[in-house]
Amino acid sequence: MSAESKTEPGGYSGSGALEQFETEDKRSLVDIIRYIKAKGFDPVLKDFDSALI
Repeated sequence: MSAESKTEPGGYSGSGALEQFETEDKRSLVDIIRYIKAKGFDPVLKDFDSALI
């Protein structure tokens, strides 16, 4: 699960015109964390994975 991420092709390029299909979830990161906790899970936030370096 990704929160506050851009999933469309070229999503971080700034154009925004390359969207292929709707994948957007407009909930904030805080809302996603609350949802995960309400389901009995512990959210884990990280922005890197040393296995990929």
